[in-house]
Amino acid sequence: MNRRGYLSVIGGTTVLAGCSAISEDDTTSSDSGGNNTTNPSGENTSSDPPVESASFELVESDIPEVMNADEDASISITVKNTGGSTGSCSGQARIKKEEVESGTLRFGYYNDTIEPEEKKKMEITGEVPAGTGEYVFEFTNLEETRTTTITDENATPTIQNVNIVSEWDEYGDLISNAIDSVTVGETATIVGRYTAFVHDGTYQATTQTRIYEKSTDERVFITSDESEQIVDRNGYSSWEAPINFDTTGWRPGVYRAEFTVRDDISEEVSGTETTTFQVVE
Repeated sequence: MNRRGYLSVIGGTTVLAGCSAISEDDTTSSDSGGNNTTNPSGENTSSDPPVESASFELVESDIPEVMNADEDASISITVKNTGGSTGSCSGQARIKKEEVESGTLRFGYYNDTIEPEEKKKMEITGEVPAGTGEYVFEFTNLEETRTTTITDENATPTIQNVNIVSEWDEYGDLISNAIDSVTVGETATIVGRYTAFVHDGTYQATTQTRIYEKSTDERVFITSDESEQIVDRNGYSSWEAPINFDTTGWRPGVYRAEFTVRDDISEEVSGTETTTFQVVE
């Protein structure tokens, strides 16, 4: 099933959804009795008060605080009829990125008939967007909204680039300070740039770097580095991880460096990205 294709963007399309009252007049004939009377001029002189129409209020909801991206999910809302007539409450549950005006997506539908002062719980099933971060649920005929955080428990990190650099001080030095050779005996730096997922404000990952002499395929260096940060966002972010290595005693020649990253929360591991460089005398 193409989940991403299933979700459609709600733009200027008119949605036929809302609430309608079921009046007693719909089932009672005009000559069935009652207090409705008219004077000789034809004016209605009924002593009965006007019937208040149905009115609906969202009184409770069951929406997970965290939902997994791009998966089926169910939520529920409890609606009370605060009006004076039985009515049908129907509409769409929509979801959109918080603080973003456009890009509202249809999540699912709800519909039930509710009597005055009655509460009804309605289940809504839909598909969670593939994006991540803070999202808002809206209901087309109800004023209340609800928020949730969309995360990705199966998030897999992706390596974008690996380079040897002359020095690394900040993000971007992987490109601006890239070099292709180091001198025997020097301490050099390898940097991997990768995209990893921030889960509910927490980033945890382990990077591993391995270096091999290309002619013999002998491994001359290996190290793993754990990183954890608390950040003010969720979803995918790009990171650079610098690792220093000492080339003392290495033979001149071509070397191959391999870089891998593991998301320590989802336990998913990236593919391996490689780069080659020269060690010279």
